Amino acid sequence: MVKLIHKSELCFDLLAPLIRNKPFSGHSTKRMHPGELYIYNNRIYIHDDNRWYLADINDILDIKSKSSHKQLIIQFWNYDLILFCKDYTHLLALRDFLFLIQGYPITDKFSFSNSGNIGGCE
Repeated sequence: MVKLIHKSELCFDLLAPLIRNKPFSGHSTKRMHPGELYIYNNRIYIHDDNRWYLADINDILDIKSKSSHKQLIIQFWNYDLILFCKDYTHLLALRDFLFLIQGYPITDKFSFSNSGNIGGCE
């Protein structure tokens, strides 16, 4: 297993899909759960105190980052995974890692764009 983000640093929440073309404005960290995130065999495993959550990396539709809220939104077809980390660079590393697994090249446009394309920053 590859542990990417330590338990004390990561909070997450699962939401019904946001409107895909609407800009992501941030999510309240008060409702988020502390947890651990692992990546193994192209799957994301998230564990909180009570249960495990599983997502297939190949099912990711879009990944957006929100630097002003230190959040990352990973969009799947039936839910959105919102991640928060005090050290925002951990989320950016996770975003880039997921992007590489999916086989997309990382370019300057990818890292600094305001576009709605996968990996865009807002």
